[in-house]
Amino acid sequence: MASFGGGLARESVFMAELEQEFQTRLVTNRSSVPTGLSLSPSQQGLGLLSGGEGSGVSLGVLESGDKTVGGWLRALGLPQYEDVFAAQGYDDTDFMNGGILESSDLRELGITQASHVQALGEAVSQLPTPFSGPQASYTVPDTVEAWLDSIRLPQYAQNFHKNGFGDMERVKKVWEIELTTVLEITRPGHRKRILASLGRAAAGA
Repeated sequence: MASFGGGLARESVFMAELEQEFQTRLVTNRSSVPTGLSLSPSQQGLGLLSGGEGSGVSLGVLESGDKTVGGWLRALGLPQYEDVFAAQGYDDTDFMNGGILESSDLRELGITQASHVQALGEAVSQLPTPFSGPQASYTVPDTVEAWLDSIRLPQYAQNFHKNGFGDMERVKKVWEIELTTVLEITRPGHRKRILASLGRAAAGA
C-alpha cells in the first residue's frame, strides 16, 4: 500500500508539472498574436487571423489548414457563397489571386454587400499568385494535357483536342470568345484561370 500511495503522489506531481508547462506555452503562443488582432478557437485551427473586434470576418489563410474554397469561405464566416463560387469556376484557392477573382467578379456573382466584397477582396489578396508577382515561377508546359493538369482543369482536354487546339502553339493564341463559343468553357473562373496561365488577362480585367 505504501508503494501504491507513493506512486499516486509521484503521478500527481508529474501532472501538476505538465499542466504548468502547458499553461506557460499557451501564454507564449498567445503573446505572438499581433496587437489588435484576435484568434477564435476555430480560426486558430484553420490558421486564420481575424480583422479585430467587431469585424466579423478574418483576413485570409496564413497557415496550413482547410484550403478548399468551402473551408476558406467558412473560415471567413461567409459559407453562403460556396455554391456560387463553385458554379462560376472559382473553385480552387490556388487560382483566385493575381487578377483571376476581382471585386467586379464578386459583384457579378451576386455579392452586393459592401463589407462582404471588401472582406473577400482582402482575403483573396493573401492567396497564392502562381502566374504573376515576385514569387511566381510558373512555366507553361509543352503539351495540352500537362498544361491543363498544371492548372487543375484536366476535364477540358477533350474539348481542346476535338476543336483544333491540340498543341500549345495554337492554345497560346486562343481568343477569350473562343473559350466560350468553341471550347464550351462556360465558367468564367475557369476561363480567367486559363488566360492567366497563358500570361493574358480577360477582357475588361
